[in-house]
This record gives sequence, C-alpha cells and structure tokens, in this order.
Amino acid sequence: MSAGKNGDQKGQWIRVAPCLYRYRSSGVYYAVVRRSGKLIRRSLETDTIEVAKRKLRDFLGEQEHAASDAHKTYLDVHMKEFLAGRTGAPKTLKRYRQLTDHVCANWPGGAHQVLAKVDHSQCSKWLSQWNGKVAAYNHARQWLLAFFDFATANRKIQRSPMDKRLVKAMRRPQVIRNAPTPQEFEAILTEVRAQPFTDHADDSADVLEFMGRAGLGQAETSGLKWEHINFKDETIKLFRVKTQTSFQIPLFARLRPLLERLRAENPDASASDKVFKISDPKKALATACRNLKLPAFSARSFRRMFIIDALKKGIAVKRISRWQGHKDGGVLILKTYSEVIEQEDDREAANLLA
Repeated sequence: MSAGKNGDQKGQWIRVAPCLYRYRSSGVYYAVVRRSGKLIRRSLETDTIEVAKRKLRDFLGEQEHAASDAHKTYLDVHMKEFLAGRTGAPKTLKRYRQLTDHVCANWPGGAHQVLAKVDHSQCSKWLSQWNGKVAAYNHARQWLLAFFDFATANRKIQRSPMDKRLVKAMRRPQVIRNAPTPQEFEAILTEVRAQPFTDHADDSADVLEFMGRAGLGQAETSGLKWEHINFKDETIKLFRVKTQTSFQIPLFARLRPLLERLRAENPDASASDKVFKISDPKKALATACRNLKLPAFSARSFRRMFIIDALKKGIAVKRISRWQGHKDGGVLILKTYSEVIEQEDDREAANLLA
C-alpha cells in the first residue's frame, strides 16, 4: 500500500511490520494480506501495537485455515450442508431445495468443482437463464448471496464471488391490483351461497366472508381454531405463516355475527377444532366472479379491500399494519397503498379550504 502524494498527508498508511499497517489520521491498525491476487484489508480495531500484533496473528491464522480448507471443499457438497441448516416457511424451504437441485444439474462447468474456484462469471451465467422472469431471478439471486455468505462465514472461501453491486435485483413491474367494492363483495357472498350442485356453498361463503371482514389471507384463516377466538375479550389470536409470527386482531363488530352463528351451528366443537370446514374457496370465488362478470378476484383482493376501507376510514397505518401481522410499523402498507393514502390526504386538505 502506497502513501499519499505528500508524506504527511492526512490518511496516510504507515507500514509498521509485515502485513501490519497503521492509518495515520485515526491511529488504528489494519491487517493487510494478498490472497489469489486480491488485496484483503481488515481493521484490527485497536490503536495499541501489542494488541494489534496479537490480533494480526489470529487474522493470519484464519486466513491460513481458510486457504488449507479451500482445495478440499466442493460446491455441490457445501450446498447440501447449507441446505441442511436452513429454516423458514415450508414454501421457502421448498424453493431452496429446488434451486439447490438446479445448481447441481446446471451449474456452468459442473457443480462438483472446488468452491474456491467459483467466480463471478459463473454466477452471472447461471442467473441469466431467468432474465425477464423477475420473481424467479430475484429468488435465485438471493439464494446465491445467502449460500456464499454461508461459505464465507464458515471460512471455506475468502470472499464471495457474488458481487451484489454488479448483479442487482430486478425491479418488479408496477402491478395494478384489483379489489372489490363493498357492494361487489356482498354480491359475491350472495352468489357463492346460491351456487347449485355443491354441498359446500355456505362453507365457502363463510370463509370468504371472514377473509373480507377480517382482512386476512387464506393461510391465517385456514388455521383458525375456536380456542383462538375470545368473545369476552373481543380478540382473535392468529399466526402469520409467512413470517412465522403470532399476532392479534380485535373481534370487529362486523365479524361477531358470523362467528356467533358458526359457533351456534357447531355447539359440540372443541376448542382445538378448526372454525372453517373449507380451507381454499378459490373455485367458488372464481365461479361467482365469472357469473357476476367481475374481475377474477382472489383472497388477496379481499385483504386489499379491507386495507383500503380502513385507510379511507382514517385508521392509522401503524394499527392496520399490526392487524396484518406485519412487524415493520407500516412501511409495507405505506409503500403498497401510497396512492390511496395520498388521495385521502388530498381530500382532507381540500376540505380545509372549503
């Protein structure tokens, strides 16, 4: 490492010993080594020479350990170790398994190669097959980043070959998400209950009605049990599968008649029994939308309807976010429903000038 143009320039690096430098402006010591033609610099987080030398020995030992293991570690073998330690939602784990299998079958040059020899061009080439497929590309990119971070943390490689600055996530195109009006929602429920040739029309309508009036998705609704509903305290406990977290919502006044009726119809149901007999009313909903000549609404559309209605009624974004089981304090709601929020703010501001 060379000094600045002026010998006493602020920020000049001073070589103290082999692989040990001091940054003049702060006095902090740094370990500096070159591995495979690349310069590696790490702060030793001390301005005391004795401590710096001790930390340098530890750092060099780590580098040697990584270097000695690198030639023995293969890409496909370490990927299986990475996969074995993953946790998360079943859908996420399934995607990780599929991507691992895909790497083993399609990695440029073959997956049974020394991990340390994998380079950025191989990563880019493997990712290129998903060009134009935003969600698949971003999932594959995130998988690679997580894997190489894992390999780096386990000292199997010195640094990740995936440069996230060069391989950026794709931007999703702006999607227009439809949501039924309250009137369309009521019409859908009526249409579902009137569907002939099925013994589950009312059961399907009950699930859809709960989703729309509670603003919840299929995963949260299908797992609801009677023990989760507290009529006395007027609360409902729920579990968000996507984030593996529990949360609670009020027993909204518009929900109580539905749940009280279902309870009266099932007086012998135990606390551990599920509230709804149908977990996926997708077909009944699709048929109703088609008969009513409405857009192809989904359970997500009902959640969106609930959120829009809550925003228009002036309910705080942070509170709505909590009712959705989010942990971000409303960031996602603000981002996704900005046009609704801005429209309501415009109306409120305009009324001030009336």
